Amino acid sequence: PRASRQASPRQTARLLALARRYIGAGIDFLAPRSPRLIALGGHADRERAELAASLAGVTPPAPGARLLHLTASEDTTWREASAVLTAGCSVLVEGNFVEGPELSAATALAARRGVPFLGLWLGSPPATLDARLWRTLDAGHGVLAALASAVTLLAPTGAERREIAARSP
Repeated sequence: PRASRQASPRQTARLLALARRYIGAGIDFLAPRSPRLIALGGHADRERAELAASLAGVTPPAPGARLLHLTASEDTTWREASAVLTAGCSVLVEGNFVEGPELSAATALAARRGVPFLGLWLGSPPATLDARLWRTLDAGHGVLAALASAVTLLAPTGAERREIAARSP
């Protein structure tokens, strides 16, 4: 006679929950979501690069954002970013962004492609930023608003949440 294995009710429930998470993740891969353009600037190269890699992996839509490094050949970076956004994938560009034209190129690209743009800065403010503006942002409300904006931009939209909820068991 053949022996049969029976899982405990607790193990069965755990396996069922895991299966539902996998199915939900698979459906999320199929759900259309708009791409985003994120620019991560700052002087702390190592920390910026580590944060960029972490953020790229969790930026919607799945499987995450294409991570590009702003180098001496900026035109190549922006052309690649444009192509990736056109394909429907998010882009995270990390670099110093200390010059005005670099940030202008990022915002212009987001406007041309009709995608949300989020600019993040690590460390002390760039010298070109008005000190009064930085003190105002650093005082609290602006920072909280920027963080709320970032969380909103990276999180699913209301329509996306409704789609996900409708597909969930």
